[in-house]
Amino acid sequence: MNKNLKKIQQIELDILIEVDRICKKYGIEYFLDFGTLLGAVRHHGFIPWDDDIDIGMTRDNYEKFLKIASSELKEDYFLQNVHTEKETPFLYSKIRKNGTLYLQNSLKKLKIHHGIFIDIFPYDYFPEVSKNKIKFFKLMNKIHRLVSVPERVVISDNTVKWKIISGIRNKLYKISNFLFSKEKLERAIDKAMKKYSSNNSNFVMCCLIPRPTPISLKNMYPFEYISYEGIKFPVIQNREEYLTKIYGDYMKLPKESERRGHEVVKVSYE
Repeated sequence: MNKNLKKIQQIELDILIEVDRICKKYGIEYFLDFGTLLGAVRHHGFIPWDDDIDIGMTRDNYEKFLKIASSELKEDYFLQNVHTEKETPFLYSKIRKNGTLYLQNSLKKLKIHHGIFIDIFPYDYFPEVSKNKIKFFKLMNKIHRLVSVPERVVISDNTVKWKIISGIRNKLYKISNFLFSKEKLERAIDKAMKKYSSNNSNFVMCCLIPRPTPISLKNMYPFEYISYEGIKFPVIQNREEYLTKIYGDYMKLPKESERRGHEVVKVSYE
């Protein structure tokens, strides 16, 4: 395993342990999500080439966590979202490790905390989830990313093609900022996500990812604890169904060419 990747994973695991401590102290529910859930099920820990940790919380648990996180987190950590950093380009939250650097190509020009992190995604309530609802949030996410992120994800390979596409992406960023207010767009998305409460809802869904995937509430609980890097963490009950919706045959390893993490241009630990 790459030495840098192993160190990054250990720092992320330390952050997760700190979040777990706070959640246990205050009775806040969370669950391993996305690639982290896949790693727990398939590898009993990190996917070997993965370089982040994702967790989810239902909206009520998420809001409770945000209220106490800044004061409860050890001084080594920083709660990052649009409320703690205006220029933050995402509507979910991250916990960053102070004194570290994990500089992603698409975010390198933003004046934000760039430390090693884990992601915390809110899951909002819905009575039903239609295809149109999913399409709406997918569109909102695309627009918000155009407004918030100035660079391409792909790291430069100094080819003419890359420079042309990058130039187009930069122009789209400037045009979208002329057409849309980041703050107004964020308020509109926030309002749409929080339209329903847990009362009479049948699903929860994270609306802030490229492919929003609903989770049935009736099959979500009770959470179970499974091993991740030798430590027990909570996961949803219907995880096999959920992982299949996202990844298809999730137990099958992807091609070696597809085994990659984020577009990182610089990493440091101290």
